[in-house]
Amino acid sequence: MTAGHSRPVAEADDAAELASSTPIDRIDAAIEELTAALEDRVYTALHQIKDPYDFEHLVTDFVARLGYGEEYEVTARSGDLGIDGIVHRDRLGLDRVYIQAKRYKADHPVSAEAVRAFIGSLGLHRASAGVMITTSTFAKTSREEVERTHSTNIKLIDGRELARLMVKYDIGVAVERTIAIKRLDPSQLFVSSEIG
Repeated sequence: MTAGHSRPVAEADDAAELASSTPIDRIDAAIEELTAALEDRVYTALHQIKDPYDFEHLVTDFVARLGYGEEYEVTARSGDLGIDGIVHRDRLGLDRVYIQAKRYKADHPVSAEAVRAFIGSLGLHRASAGVMITTSTFAKTSREEVERTHSTNIKLIDGRELARLMVKYDIGVAVERTIAIKRLDPSQLFVSSEIG
């Protein structure tokens, strides 16, 4: 009997919360909902990229557009020594961020061995910074492997974080609509400075 009453009570609570919220609160909640849905769509789209080279190009461009450098290059399809992209932090190319892209299925986490191999590749290039990006996730041991590495600054970005950052920084998405929310500006209505 109690279970039957739980739904009307929950609905009443939702209605009360909606009634007490301001229009701005409701707009903010709608934006959060739309953003979460878009992040899910971007995440799904990432898994639909068929060509590994396309994914390598996407993530290298992504790192560059986050502000890590204006110029970048995607390495050759073979013989890249475990490096898929390079972002140049300065115009002379003295400071670089090395990138490895792992286009995996959602249920195939990146192993500690793969992270260890990337760390080894960074060592071959005498790199001080590296980013490994995957469409899937990283095994717990993978993150532990990075924590043990002190010589190189390494960032691991999984598929969900990649989708979130792409939406946040307008990469792979476009603005559908801009809404202006206006407020009263008394300074335009009254000459007197007494009214503020």
